[in-house]
Amino acid sequence: MSGRLRILFVVVIGLVGVLVARIELRRPQPVHEGKMVSQWIDELKIGVGVFERSNSITVYLSFLTDEELAALKLGNPKVICIGRNSVLDAGDQILHHADYLATEPANVAIRMIGADALPCLVAKLATKDSRLSKHYRELWPKLPSALQRIVHKPISPVRQRANAAYGLGLLGPAAKPVLPVLFKALNDGNELVRSVAAEAIRKIEPAVAPKRPEGLFAEAPRVTP
Repeated sequence: MSGRLRILFVVVIGLVGVLVARIELRRPQPVHEGKMVSQWIDELKIGVGVFERSNSITVYLSFLTDEELAALKLGNPKVICIGRNSVLDAGDQILHHADYLATEPANVAIRMIGADALPCLVAKLATKDSRLSKHYRELWPKLPSALQRIVHKPISPVRQRANAAYGLGLLGPAAKPVLPVLFKALNDGNELVRSVAAEAIRKIEPAVAPKRPEGLFAEAPRVTP
């Protein structure tokens, strides 16, 4: 496909995306500070405590000093500990400490909207990828800036599902009616979505949450008084 055809393809797909987005926004949705709940979900920033990869586990320990973190004795050599002011780049999603995000506008907005956000969160958790959306994401960065302002920046299905799972966790017990969809997300093909879904369940109903991997630490992490 020539360069011009690629640009034309992206423009057409982008315009279709804009049309779909406008149709989506016309559907009845809760509004907070002038934005639809679907827009707030797309802007969420994710904070996790345990991020499980296929060959390692990253644990955020924001309550530890650098000295304590360096001296921490691990019971599992595959565990990676990250302390204060650290972030993890998981694909196209930057993960932060959960407590760092307490005042992030989108995170606050979802909590303020409350249970009314459940239908949209559940719908986004079911977002699937397609060959068309993959091409769109690959070609969008190559568009001239003038065109990028016309056609919306694509959001990957993985990010949409992870944001939705995180949003459900922000609602806490109010999201109990949709716990089954989060348990289904534990089998998602992406490790980010699975990790965020697991933490969301812990926030909603700790008694039924999946157990974290055992043997993370040789001894309990200590906090300086």
